[in-house]
Amino acid sequence: MRTMNFLDIGAGAGVPIMHGSFYFKNVAAIEIQDTLYEMIKRMISILKIENTLPIIRGDVTAVQSLEGVFGEIHILYDFGIGMNADGREHLRRLTNESTKVQFVLTFRQKKSDPMNLERGDSNFELISSVANLRIHKSTHCFTCYIFKRKIDGRLILYN
Repeated sequence: MRTMNFLDIGAGAGVPIMHGSFYFKNVAAIEIQDTLYEMIKRMISILKIENTLPIIRGDVTAVQSLEGVFGEIHILYDFGIGMNADGREHLRRLTNESTKVQFVLTFRQKKSDPMNLERGDSNFELISSVANLRIHKSTHCFTCYIFKRKIDGRLILYN
């Protein structure tokens, strides 16, 4: 994993990128809320996290290309509470168009494919799901869906 880069969509206070900075080559994030974005920047400074790609204050629907904004991203993490259907579809398109994203981890309360990555035109296949996870002291249970990139209908191995 130390050769892979990690992107947190809707990064909140930055807990996944803080943990990810220990395990991945580089971490990146995008967060729309000003106060949460400032918390991420402060946390990165206090903890002296240096292996960062762009940490952006903004809306993922304004992003036209993952590589164009963040560089080489291999793992996309999306807790995604509050993202509407249009945002999900935009993120799905960005993920499918990316040539670098190898894994997608996405969470939902309802048992469904939140990014529609199981649709027939998707470059990803569901390889695992973990149900009934309680995240960040939440009273709600979530399911984590883990997708892996495929090419010509086959799962690819990451080098």
